[in-house]
Amino acid sequence: MRKTSLFLLPLFVATLTLPAAETRARVDAFEKNIARDYTRDGLLTEGVFNAEGRRAGDLSCGRNAMLTAFYAAAEAYRFKATGEAAARAKLQQNLAALATLARVTGVPHLPAVSFRRGANLPAGWPRTPDGNTAWLPGSAKELRSFLLAVLFAGTALDECGLLLDSDEGRILVDGYLLPVAHEMKESGGLLRNLGRKELPEVSFSPLMKGIPLPLLAPQALFQVAWFGLTARATGDPAWRDYADELLEKKGFGRIIVDNRRL
Repeated sequence: MRKTSLFLLPLFVATLTLPAAETRARVDAFEKNIARDYTRDGLLTEGVFNAEGRRAGDLSCGRNAMLTAFYAAAEAYRFKATGEAAARAKLQQNLAALATLARVTGVPHLPAVSFRRGANLPAGWPRTPDGNTAWLPGSAKELRSFLLAVLFAGTALDECGLLLDSDEGRILVDGYLLPVAHEMKESGGLLRNLGRKELPEVSFSPLMKGIPLPLLAPQALFQVAWFGLTARATGDPAWRDYADELLEKKGFGRIIVDNRRL
């Protein structure tokens, strides 16, 4: 069996190294390949393929959400660069999948990392009340990677003029930016326990002892960036004020600066 995980790499290499016409042809072919072999219900998935090149199963499901968010960002940039309706249609398809991930768990700030609909649902996955959709809870690492990808997607939509006053932007604002921002502010940390009791307490106060700065700084940057993007998307200055408070009063600025000196 041939496993696939870095399936976007050829697209990036082609963009950087090939003439424009050949790049376009390869991009179009790659898009068709993604739609045929890697997309399910709008989610980007990873697969295992047999010797004939046919998909024989899933490689991993824990990264579906993260890959989908990054792919949404790519389609937003593609739409800005080309104006193609197909790019925006795929962006909307990806964001619809992200909207499902956001609501399927029933916990506003705790999305799933994958879902399946229809017959032959995966065993062991929780079901929605109607029994038609199964969803996969994410580990702490998978959820943090996913939310980082959501932050990147939101930034991409903003740079492409699609975050404010659009259906695409509303999905990210209502499904992710606001629920997660409220949770971070209320808990004093980055998604305390990520909503799951079996996970250890997560807190990024600069008063914590024994945590290396290289681990604290990215998490501090994430929180500040999340609040800043939420302020931008909602027009509510309170979120920007809270980002400033983290930087100035809670020591996040010192954490970030000190880490850069290491």
